[in-house]
Amino acid sequence: MKSLRKHLLLWLVPVFLAAAVISVVCSYYMFGSMVSWFMEKQMQVLAESHTVETIGPPTLRPVTDHHVEKGATIVQIWDGQGGLLTSSYPALAVPLQAADGFQEVKIGSQRWRIYSVHTPGRTVQAIQNAEFRVHDINKQALQAGLPIALLIPISAVILWFAIRVALRRLETVA
Repeated sequence: MKSLRKHLLLWLVPVFLAAAVISVVCSYYMFGSMVSWFMEKQMQVLAESHTVETIGPPTLRPVTDHHVEKGATIVQIWDGQGGLLTSSYPALAVPLQAADGFQEVKIGSQRWRIYSVHTPGRTVQAIQNAEFRVHDINKQALQAGLPIALLIPISAVILWFAIRVALRRLETVA
């Protein structure tokens, strides 16, 4: 019976562990994609909400270094001729992007995710630190996968006991 128990464990534990690892990896990837999608939708809504032309110069709430480190989205508003009207974080000189949509730009040592929307009289760019995005996505995805990872050893112990109980009945029959 010990040989049968060992044989079952040698087959079932690796299959079980492979399924658990695949589950964790898939959860990590799917949750990361979901968080990234949500962040990008926020950038789009923010940029598009500033496309309406105003009388006089537009006003934006200023963003501090602390806010930028915490993932704040910076807004830049450009006029129809490509002149910068205002920026919520003037310390960052992000160039005007020629195309609508998402781009990634490296400025100095940092990468920035930019969403641009062009209208006839104005261009609005929503900008977020790409390293913050990656860090936040990794953190959130790992937290989502943590319960699965914690269940792996618990489930392995339950599997071991289940095999033991099942084989004990077989020993009784034998």
